[in-house]
Amino acid sequence: MKTIFLVFLIFASLLRAENSFSFGAGPYMQSQPYKGTDAFILPTPVVFLEYEIFYVRWSQIGVYFYGGEDWGFSLMAQPRTYGYKADDSRYLTGMDERKSSWEGGLSLAAKNDLGFAEIIYAHDLLNSSNRSLVRLKVGSKLKHEKWTFVPTLMLFWFSKGFNEYYYGVKQEESTLLRTEYHPNASLNGAFETYVNYQINPEWGILTNIRADYLNSTITNSPIVGDNYIASGMISLLYTFQ
Repeated sequence: MKTIFLVFLIFASLLRAENSFSFGAGPYMQSQPYKGTDAFILPTPVVFLEYEIFYVRWSQIGVYFYGGEDWGFSLMAQPRTYGYKADDSRYLTGMDERKSSWEGGLSLAAKNDLGFAEIIYAHDLLNSSNRSLVRLKVGSKLKHEKWTFVPTLMLFWFSKGFNEYYYGVKQEESTLLRTEYHPNASLNGAFETYVNYQINPEWGILTNIRADYLNSTITNSPIVGDNYIASGMISLLYTFQ
């Protein structure tokens, strides 16, 4: 951990004035929609960086290949913290493990004084099954003295392969109480907001709160018990001046 932080310090010293770099860490919490499962908490680094054509926005990293920060096309990647193990719940006993992964693809983003918008197409990078998604994200940044609010609305299209992997029940996994199930592609909605309180020019407290609402083709799965996924994060954030 010390080595990673030292690398960030060295990299930050190379940044020009018009670039920005904030670094912190804190706990991340996410509920699970599966029956009988508990929410999990993970320690996570929090990085916001704009440097030349390269950017990091917490969990999303990318490189612009046309345009730039105000608007542009970029190649991006981000983690997907979904999945379960069979021993996570008695309702999942006998199911094959579904793993978290990384997804990557193409992003088109733009921003102005009114707000920002982004649309991405991403495909699973680590597993062999055919899983992809499209995300539309629209939001705004509101400031009041030391407070900054970033309310955001999102729409997600999950492919049939995506929903099949995380919410389907294969024939060999079915039981008398857990019937075989093959969900279709789905359109899902989400709302999130970042809330930042700037203690001084360098230090701030950043909070993220998010709720994802799941389509009925997901919630009709015999292993799904909730129609939403709640997640959040809080971090002490340092901004290099």
